[in-house]
Amino acid sequence: MTSARREPVLSALLAFAGLLFVYRWAFDNNRPHDGSLGWHAFHDQGYYVREAVALGRFDAIPPVDFVYGPSYPALAAPFARIGSLGWPSGDPFFVADLAVWLLTIATTYLVARRIGNEWTGVAAASAVILATPLVELVEIPWNTTPVLAALMLTLLVALARDLRWWHGSVLGIALVLAYFARYVDALWIGIAIATVLLARGSLSAKAPAALAFVVTAYLAALPFFYLHWHAFGDPFATTYRSLEGAPVTAGAFDLGDVIPHALQAFVSPFYFDQAGFRSLTAEPMLATMFFLVLTPLGFAAFVRRASSARKVLAVGFAAAATAATVFYLAYYFTGSYGLHYGAVHYFKPWWPLWAIAAVVGVERGVRWLQPQRVVVG
Repeated sequence: MTSARREPVLSALLAFAGLLFVYRWAFDNNRPHDGSLGWHAFHDQGYYVREAVALGRFDAIPPVDFVYGPSYPALAAPFARIGSLGWPSGDPFFVADLAVWLLTIATTYLVARRIGNEWTGVAAASAVILATPLVELVEIPWNTTPVLAALMLTLLVALARDLRWWHGSVLGIALVLAYFARYVDALWIGIAIATVLLARGSLSAKAPAALAFVVTAYLAALPFFYLHWHAFGDPFATTYRSLEGAPVTAGAFDLGDVIPHALQAFVSPFYFDQAGFRSLTAEPMLATMFFLVLTPLGFAAFVRRASSARKVLAVGFAAAATAATVFYLAYYFTGSYGLHYGAVHYFKPWWPLWAIAAVVGVERGVRWLQPQRVVVG
């Protein structure tokens, strides 16, 4: 009650976002209900559930079911052992997904408000809620959801002007969460974490935040390394190599695909097809997030007037977002074929950042267009 009084706008945004999430979840045809397995029968989600069930029973994940990183299934493990398909209503990921969704909206609002003002925060959070398909890619289990959570936690820590030891612990948890959800995504989160430590003067072995980061990451990673060792005989084995039918190796990536896939993912997977494959159902990102055209302008406007610490943060997070985006555009599955099956979710952790930059671009543009008032005395 006290927090609601202190942050009435944030509380209202979270209430609205929470209701939207529950509505989308309750009426999603892909959700398990009425005897239907729903997304339990899907490839990716099916393996998430199998891993969550094993962890919920305090068993090691069998190698045959160990296809994806275990941190996301671990979040659902307590609820996977309730009922035949998990709680609530066959979705053991519901609690974690809702928490990440609310964390994302709160972080977007707080970061945008710090950059601009109250209206900037409201506009950025509203853009994420209403002008992106993020809610539908969070209410259905995807292992990019914990990566989104890791990025939001890192952004929240970046709001602190002086980092304490517990800030470092949060960053350590964020890195482990990302690594054991999607191994390579730890690179982008790592760039963001290093940026925060650098901007706040804590990128030193003697800094309490940096020390706590290392210790917490090590301790949090131990049970997940054990799961890998138990299944594969190697704690550092990456599970994607065992993905049946489509092993993920270096051959799955081609920098020559970046531009074609960018056209397909951002502009149209129908008119810019992939080797003759056209998707009639996949929506390109500009179709649902046309504000993205303003993101570069907003970033440039912010960096131009930002203080040195804010410039470090802006450039670091932009570098992480750019590296992740280029990496996934080079992946064979982000063309029209993959987009047809939901590959746009690879980019979703960065949508809040893009929305914030776009809103800043609008705000600065409006200020620039406003005529100067001349006071005659």
